[in-house]
Amino acid sequence: MIGSPASTDYLSKVQILRFIAAAVVLFGHAQHEAQSFTISGANFIMFTPIDWGSGVDIFFIVSGFVMYYICHDRFGRDGEVGRFLKRRVIRVVPPYWLFTGLMIVATVLFSAQLNHSSIDLNHVLASLFFLPWVNPYGETLPFLILGWTLNYEIFFYICFAVALYFPRAWGVTTLCFAFAAAAALHPIVPDSAWMLRFWSDPIILEFLMGIALAALFLRGFRLSPMVGLLLVLGGFILLTVFFMSGFREPSLRFLWSGAPALLISAGLALQSEGERHSPAYRALVSCGTASYSLYLSHPFTINAVGLVWRKLALDMPWLFVFVTCVASIAASLVVYALVEKPLVSSARRMVSLPGRASVRDVSAEN
Repeated sequence: MIGSPASTDYLSKVQILRFIAAAVVLFGHAQHEAQSFTISGANFIMFTPIDWGSGVDIFFIVSGFVMYYICHDRFGRDGEVGRFLKRRVIRVVPPYWLFTGLMIVATVLFSAQLNHSSIDLNHVLASLFFLPWVNPYGETLPFLILGWTLNYEIFFYICFAVALYFPRAWGVTTLCFAFAAAAALHPIVPDSAWMLRFWSDPIILEFLMGIALAALFLRGFRLSPMVGLLLVLGGFILLTVFFMSGFREPSLRFLWSGAPALLISAGLALQSEGERHSPAYRALVSCGTASYSLYLSHPFTINAVGLVWRKLALDMPWLFVFVTCVASIAASLVVYALVEKPLVSSARRMVSLPGRASVRDVSAEN
């Protein structure tokens, strides 16, 4: 179905996608923590019809969508590469550095309660600058473990910035070719070259899926609400089919998790305009606006609730999952309003940008 031209109004659905992605990850982590309880953890059966880490794949597709959406008419412009990178650094880095710092403090204060409490300076510095680095336990994970996704995000931003230097057709074609070539060469990259192996993982193809989705969106392609809903349901069903079949080859994640995530993303992002102003809808959009805070802060909330739960010797692991999810979402809204938003605003004032961010930028990036 061909609909009206693109407008920032449609991006509220992208915010809902962000919330779905963060909530899926949160639900999986809350269950994992509930399973660790000594009272009934051994008897707690996790609800795993899908790999709850698949929320990350939705994030990557949404990222490709948003970056192309806000920059589709800026390819080849003088100074756009620098402006783009400044905007991305301002948006991503301050909250990430804050929560990485909090994780370092927590590791020092509660080292006796942690299985992994070693701190390596090189690893910390690499983590802060989004470089894949092997930690003291042999894992290519940043100090704030969730930051592995941001290592891919920053890599994508840098590659996308290079593409912005060229006219759009050349830039997008070059980016697609480079990512496809890297993914094809991934199997022969040795484990010792961990940075190249990390950056060439075929999961990077999910950013291209998002770009393709944004290109359809900008051409005015729309789905009816019913078709959109069927795509979303189909995506989750496909996630379940792949998960239950045991088809989870890490190098093919872009197929068993990325392809279903693309269906889910398309089902929402390409939906034609409908009733969007119900309280429930607005609440989902607000939660989506705070999705970055939710992603970064939820491990701290989970641990805090877990400490209270153990202190009170409470059982009922499913009640723990429910309380933890609600507490994490509520905390993220507070963190967004009182920490993330002021922090990013301060960074924008400190780092002057040529010109002002457009309404489109603000709507898409927040």
